Amino acid sequence: MGILGRKRKAPSIDREQSLRTIPVVNSLLEIEDDGSDALKLKVPFKPNRIFRILGYIGPTPTHKMVTLDRLGAEFFKLCDGQRAVDEIIREFAARHKLNLREAELSGVSYLKSLAKRGIIVLAVPEKEAIRKEATENRARHARRKQRRKKRK
Repeated sequence: MGILGRKRKAPSIDREQSLRTIPVVNSLLEIEDDGSDALKLKVPFKPNRIFRILGYIGPTPTHKMVTLDRLGAEFFKLCDGQRAVDEIIREFAARHKLNLREAELSGVSYLKSLAKRGIIVLAVPEKEAIRKEATENRARHARRKQRRKKRK
């Protein structure tokens, strides 16, 4: 948390860095594979204010169910916590004979939706994060210095 309880913005990363991130599956996730091509995921979620109020009336759900189709399940299984996003996309494109750019666009948007649902998190390699933060800090410092000179 930042000053006055405000949340700090997550540092933004460019395209190359985002392709080097490593998707890691939520450890609280329960995976149900019923033998078909689809996967059922039981994803825990933190209840918001409305669910807490409704909790006084009766029981509220603690998990949400997400079903992945055949292609989604295959892409999800490639997210093993070891491979980077670009490696996963290349392998998926090769398996399905897709154009690399097409696979990249759809794969990145799919990973974003999985991350938004709390199914995966995208881990930025530490060296990259430190280098990016240092660059941002230098740029921020330079901008402040320029503003101070303009005021004088």
